[in-house]
Amino acid sequence: MLITLALTVLTLTAPPTTTTVPDLARTALAGDPTAIDALRALGQPGLDALVALRRSLSSVPPLFVGEQTPAVNAWEALIDAVARQRYASASGLYWHTDLDEAKARARREGKPILSLRLLGALDEDFSCANSRFFRTILYPDPAIARALHDGWVLHWESVRKAPKIEIDFGDGRKLVRTITGNSLHYAMTADGEVTDLLPGMVGPQAFSAWLERARTSTAAIAARPPRERAAAIRAHLTADLAARMSAWQAALAAVGVEGSARDVEGLAAATDDEVIARMAARKRVRISREAEALIGPMMPGRNARFLAADAMPIAITKAAVEAPMLRLATPVEGTLARDEVHNELVVKSRALVVMLGGAHLQTPGGVPALTAAIYREVFLTPLDDPWMGLAPADVFTALPPELEKVGASR
Repeated sequence: MLITLALTVLTLTAPPTTTTVPDLARTALAGDPTAIDALRALGQPGLDALVALRRSLSSVPPLFVGEQTPAVNAWEALIDAVARQRYASASGLYWHTDLDEAKARARREGKPILSLRLLGALDEDFSCANSRFFRTILYPDPAIARALHDGWVLHWESVRKAPKIEIDFGDGRKLVRTITGNSLHYAMTADGEVTDLLPGMVGPQAFSAWLERARTSTAAIAARPPRERAAAIRAHLTADLAARMSAWQAALAAVGVEGSARDVEGLAAATDDEVIARMAARKRVRISREAEALIGPMMPGRNARFLAADAMPIAITKAAVEAPMLRLATPVEGTLARDEVHNELVVKSRALVVMLGGAHLQTPGGVPALTAAIYREVFLTPLDDPWMGLAPADVFTALPPELEKVGASR
C-alpha cells in the first residue's frame, strides 16, 4: 500500500476524503495547498506521522542518498512546508511561526519555548549562515533532535531578509552567497519571558548542554509567581555571567595568557583570533553521523592552488574595495570549535551584559527591543541599518552612488 502511494502521489488530483496523514500527504503532493495547511494544523504529531510515512516508502530513498528523483524532491518539499524548516526530514522538528500559538501550546504541554531569531526564513535555502548550520549540523543530531522534540515547543521569527551577494562572471555563471547577519536562540517560559539565550553557532555537545541547563532554569523560573520572575531571571543571568567570566579567565590562563582584566571588554581585548585558535585546539567538537550524511554532498572540492584572496593584494586600491566582500563570500575559515569558543565566551558574555542592563527587556513585550539591542550592540549589525554595515561611508569605490546603492531611496 505504501509503495503504491509513493508511485501515485505525483499524479493524484482528487481532494482527500478523510483527514488521515496518508490521505493528506497524497493530496498535498498532488498540488493542493490546503492539504499542507491541514497537515500543519496537526502540529508535531502530524509531522511525526508524515516523516514516518516518508521513511517507510522504499521507493523514496533518504535525502542525499542516491539520485534525487522527483519523488524525493516532492516529499522533502512537503515535509519542509509542514515543519517550516529546511531539511526537516533529517530532524523531524515542527516549528511555530506565531509566538502566541507557541505559547498556547507550551501552556498546554507544560514545556518551555525555544525561540529562534534569524535573518531570512528557516525554511528557505538562503537564510543566514548560522541558521543553515543549525538545521544541517545541530538539529539533525539525534540527541539534540530528541531533546527539542520531547522537551521544547519550537518557534522561529525572521528579523529581516538575509543579505545576499551575487558575483556575476559575465558568461552566465553566478556565485551566490549570504553575507553578514547572525542568529540567536532564546529560552522562554510559556508566558514568553526570556530566561536565557545562546547567540551564534556552537558545537552539538555545547548546544545540548545549554539546552539542558536552559530547560531546567526556565522550569524553575516558570514555577514562581509571575511577580517574582523578573528577579529570578536577573539572578540566573547574573550567576551565569559570573561563572562564565571565571571560566573565561581560566581558559586564558590555560593557553598562557595572563592578565588582570575583570570585566567583559577587558577579557575580550585579551582574546584575539590567535588566542581563540589556541583555546579551540584544546576542544573536541564531534558532529553526528546523521549530520555528516546531510552535509557531505554540500561540500564540493576546492581548487586550492589559485584563490582570489591571493590575487587581490597585487592591486592595493582594488583590494581595499573588494577584500571585505571577498572575505564575506569565501568559505568560513577555521573550525566549529573556534566559533564555539568565541560565541560561548565573548559573544554570550556581551549578550548577558545587554540583558542585565535592561530589566524591562525581560518581559514578553520587551522581546523585540531585546532582539534589536543584541543585534545592535553584540552582533554589530543594527536591524535599522538598510545596508547592515556593508556600505561604509569611508570606503572610496570610484562608483557613482546610484550604481553602488541600487534602490537606496526605497
